[in-house]
Amino acid sequence: MDTVKKSGKVTIQGIVTAAEWDEYDDVVGVKIETLDENAYFVTDDDMGQAIMDYVQEEVEVTGSFHVDRDKNKWITIEDFSVFEDAGYDEEEGDWEDEEE
Repeated sequence: MDTVKKSGKVTIQGIVTAAEWDEYDDVVGVKIETLDENAYFVTDDDMGQAIMDYVQEEVEVTGSFHVDRDKNKWITIEDFSVFEDAGYDEEEGDWEDEEE
């Protein structure tokens, strides 16, 4: 029996990454990559456009999600905040702690 939730309200934390580019290599779609290695594609609406300014930044996002027929997770953002001090340290290959 499939017990995976296919829609609902969620709050996630992760990194905004590019998911789609146009013919000029401009980012036209993004997704949120979470710490538990889930990816949520962001719906292309006003909030989705706003979060595109934060590619490679760590964010917390609240919104409604659904799973499409290809089993991709999509989130329609209701609110988001950008973390200023914490993030993924590429040199260390790990998440930085907010406390030091």
